[in-house]
Amino acid sequence: MNGFRRTAQSDPFNIEVPDNHFTSAVSEYAGWGYFDFRRRGEGFAEGFQSMPANWAISSPRKRCVFQLLAEITGADVGSAR
Repeated sequence: MNGFRRTAQSDPFNIEVPDNHFTSAVSEYAGWGYFDFRRRGEGFAEGFQSMPANWAISSPRKRCVFQLLAEITGADVGSAR
């Protein structure tokens, strides 16, 4: 794509930075989908959409996204993992 420049926000898993796709969508009251496929060489714990699917929040990548969701919504996750 002509003129495209990769930024931190271009990576949907770059949740650690304050200005990412998730926080940008929420700030504009827009929907944001979490599409997480298992990448080559990753184990079963990774990915939500890869078959066989592992729906557990079982990887650092998944935990990071759901931790941010909890922070945004004010949810008390307590000792849940």
